[in-house]
Amino acid sequence: MADKKPSLATWDPDPDMVRAYGLVGEFMSVWSVLESGLNAAIHKLCKLGPLEGYAVTTNMGVRNKIHTVKTMLNLYSVGEEVSENNKLLDKIANRSEDRNLVAHTQYVAHKSGVEFIVVKAKGELKVPPTVWSVTTFNEKRQEIVLLHSRLKTAVRRVHAKQLGRALMAPNWFATTPTFAGQGLLGGLPIPPPEDHGSQPHRDTRKATPEKSPRTPKAPRTKSPKG
Repeated sequence: MADKKPSLATWDPDPDMVRAYGLVGEFMSVWSVLESGLNAAIHKLCKLGPLEGYAVTTNMGVRNKIHTVKTMLNLYSVGEEVSENNKLLDKIANRSEDRNLVAHTQYVAHKSGVEFIVVKAKGELKVPPTVWSVTTFNEKRQEIVLLHSRLKTAVRRVHAKQLGRALMAPNWFATTPTFAGQGLLGGLPIPPPEDHGSQPHRDTRKATPEKSPRTPKAPRTKSPKG
């Protein structure tokens, strides 16, 4: 007779460990929502369809997603908006360090929350005590939720600008911002999109007609005086 599979009825871990599982699991769940928000921002701001968007963001790390979103927001922002965008994305980048710690570090239950077994070996081996209390987990979770909300607000603001430009002048040059006044990029020409149609390229310049050579005139002869 085959052994019965273990069930939750037989699962009896230490209560402190159950709390640790819950704290770590909730943190990772909330972070996954924020990272999905980064994906959605790239899809919308880069005008990618659902399939194209997932094909792009699936192959991007968190850092590259943050860089891309920051660039796209700033491309359509000016003044104080650029500063706010940078602060927002920098805070998300800082929280990604917390995500890496939680996702890649062994942990054990602690009387106040969770202790992560952090090992540092950069010329000297160290195991610094790293404990997150229940309060710390709650504060980090609330901050991630707030960052996600602010990210969605920033994306909506910039997307509205994109739609406004498209409605005012629905051609390629009108919907693409220029680099005027942006440091070394100022005055950089933006090439028009390539035409991959089947029509061959035609030179529309008027041809200059060739001039026919002049026929030399015969010399005049003076009539004799009578």
